[in-house]
Amino acid sequence: MKNLHYKEDLNFYKNDIEAKDLMYRNSIRRKQEGWEINCYITRKFITINGSFEVKITKYRKKENNKWKYYTFNNHWFLQRNKNHNIDINLKEKCKESFNRNSYQEIAYQLGISKSTIFNIIHANLNTNIDTLKSFKNNQTHNQKLYISVDDTYVPYKEKQFNTNKCCVRILNFFNKTKNNKLINKNHLLLFNKSKKPINNKTLYAKINKIMKKFYNETCEIIILGDGAKWIQNLAKRFNGNGILCRYHLMAKVKKLFDKSKETKQIINKTNKELNFNMVSYIYDDIDNEKWDDLLNFLTYNQHVFNKYFNKFKLKQITDLKKYIFNNKDYLVKYSKNSLDFIGNNAESFVSHIIKNSLKKDYSRYGLNTIISIISRPYQLTKFNLKIEIL
Repeated sequence: MKNLHYKEDLNFYKNDIEAKDLMYRNSIRRKQEGWEINCYITRKFITINGSFEVKITKYRKKENNKWKYYTFNNHWFLQRNKNHNIDINLKEKCKESFNRNSYQEIAYQLGISKSTIFNIIHANLNTNIDTLKSFKNNQTHNQKLYISVDDTYVPYKEKQFNTNKCCVRILNFFNKTKNNKLINKNHLLLFNKSKKPINNKTLYAKINKIMKKFYNETCEIIILGDGAKWIQNLAKRFNGNGILCRYHLMAKVKKLFDKSKETKQIINKTNKELNFNMVSYIYDDIDNEKWDDLLNFLTYNQHVFNKYFNKFKLKQITDLKKYIFNNKDYLVKYSKNSLDFIGNNAESFVSHIIKNSLKKDYSRYGLNTIISIISRPYQLTKFNLKIEIL
């Protein structure tokens, strides 16, 4: 019954257009305007309900010794789809479906070809995304501006058979209330077509520009991120104000003390020689933020670790020591008990806005298509987002 209803709709369009065309063809108005019949043409239209063909009249008249042509279009459907054979409603449906579906899935849902879907999407790609919002009037004089940063790499289709990688850096700007609620949020995504990371000089300029335009220029900036060197250097640019993401620290510890049978045997042997539980000791130091004590423990007992830990595990211990030593300033200045402490949300933002938006086969998309996929849901919800390609 549904298909029959659609067929009736399409027949109505066809009959109504051809009736209006016939009416104009036989009208006095057409003769007064000097139009003579030149030929009849058939136009095919593709709609959400299917496709139909309609026969309309093409006219001509001579003006200044030149032929002027006119194809009948005095009908709302013809005017809405002037010079296009795909109905505007179908185009909108394609764009709505584009967020999380492949071209093939959309083509199957709507009953039109993949190439048609491709042409519709690419004609409406929008990579000029800038919906950042000013919060100057929402800020108190001494309110701190937090900038959560992270990066990832996105493979994209550069030419027909070539795939490249693009470095994407994410910067989340926000203030927080006394209850640690995040407010006044803006988000900046920087795509670098080169595999090389975006340099800190560029990031520093971008941050300053956003701070001056959208936030209080005198506010203290605090950088949130993992222990990457570029994030440390960025924090140093802002008087060393940085908070280390504890997730990465705990990930290193959990990796060191994995649940494998071999690791359990190693730990048991080490505990017997130390005469206490080293895992509990390390976790207690982390919970109580005794970073110097933890470093001393890992360094002083290296000879014990050398006896029982394999080369792979010894390297993990060395990496953990380096990570704590290199980031100690960002662990001490803003401890968990500090009023300024807050977790880094850029990690989850990467997963939420990029990885969840793109499927595993997203490398077949071009960079502009990827940006359009990422930005679409946030445009619809008036998300404060800016995307730049560098």
